[in-house]
Amino acid sequence: MRKKIFAVALAAVMTVTSAISAFGAEEYWSDWLAANKAGVNCKVTASVKDGKATVVLENDGLISTTTVPVEGDVYVALSGEQCKLTDIKGIDGATELECGGFWSAHTPGVKLTESDTTVTFKSTTNADAKENWDTPVVVVFSASDGKVNGAEYKEYVVIRSDNYAWSGDINTGNIEAWEAAGNKIASEGVPVAAAPAEDESAAADTPATNDAPATNAPAGNGNAGNANTGDAAPYAVAVLAVAAAAVVVVLQKKKVTE
Repeated sequence: MRKKIFAVALAAVMTVTSAISAFGAEEYWSDWLAANKAGVNCKVTASVKDGKATVVLENDGLISTTTVPVEGDVYVALSGEQCKLTDIKGIDGATELECGGFWSAHTPGVKLTESDTTVTFKSTTNADAKENWDTPVVVVFSASDGKVNGAEYKEYVVIRSDNYAWSGDINTGNIEAWEAAGNKIASEGVPVAAAPAEDESAAADTPATNDAPATNAPAGNGNAGNANTGDAAPYAVAVLAVAAAAVVVVLQKKKVTE
């Protein structure tokens, strides 16, 4: 009987820990999105060497580093969803960009070299936006005219500010397939609990330094991926209540049998 009680209690503790961790991650993303609505300074540092492009995207303390195989002349451009990019520096012909729906606007491309190319800008997410992906996006591509969707356009990777990325039909929601294709993504400054990694019960305030994408349950398409920033709290409370009730029931049964 004691073994059964211990097993149930342990399961309840694990459930509670997981719920708290998820709540912490969602709280992080909620604060991060709020900061983006207030306006954040962003930075993109990109280069290409030995057939691979490396892009470092910084947004309000959240930093992702993405590496993908590329061919020929490679460009990087900015886009976004439900946000406005202003004070753009490092891209000729672009000082600001109004991004409504996904993929609705792009800056001209900047050709990458072995030396770092740096682009800085301020991003302000629309006040009524609700999702993590309502933030800036970086596109790595090739095109004979240096434009997204331009002549002979070939897309290598699209990187969202919340550390979710996709290349063709492969995305960071399936990290094994992502890495098998020669891609990499690493992050820092974001809770491990926000990542679909092996250990989803890790402490929410521990920075992610591995190669797992630090996003909330990414889906398979480019316009979705992270759970709504405000949805975790009621679920976390419910799970906590159920777990606590389970422990009480077991202890009460033990008391009766004694």
